[in-house]
Amino acid sequence: MAPFKIFILIWIWQRRVQQRKRKEAEAVKVVPLEDEYLTQLRESLNLNSPELKINEAFWLLSKITRKYLSQKYQILALESTTEKIIAELSGFDLDQAMLNNIQEILTVSDLAKFAGSEGNRNELDRAYTLLEAILERNLGGTRVEEQTGGNK
Repeated sequence: MAPFKIFILIWIWQRRVQQRKRKEAEAVKVVPLEDEYLTQLRESLNLNSPELKINEAFWLLSKITRKYLSQKYQILALESTTEKIIAELSGFDLDQAMLNNIQEILTVSDLAKFAGSEGNRNELDRAYTLLEAILERNLGGTRVEEQTGGNK
């Protein structure tokens, strides 16, 4: 009878361990894409830095924006022109203001990167703020969908 009791105790213990592991696995939080890119934006581009180089900042802002758009909308934003990106995004259910803001960020960044012109600090500040607002707005939508059980 004692071996049977030991067997039952071991079996109960194993089930509890398995249940605990299952709960821990379910508790792993998925970081929303927008959170990831907001963190990347804020950590890699410090607008208050005395060593800030405007054109490099535009390049970085463009890269972050394009990578985000590539992941969010599954488009080839890293390899595409700004015009092609906007054309592809027009096929999604985005409001015109968001499309205009994305276009402004990319166009201003393109001018600083490719035209050889020294970027304007006010334009950099505006582009940074626009991207930050887009990410925060989309993050808000993601959190609402997670709470209601919807998928993006």
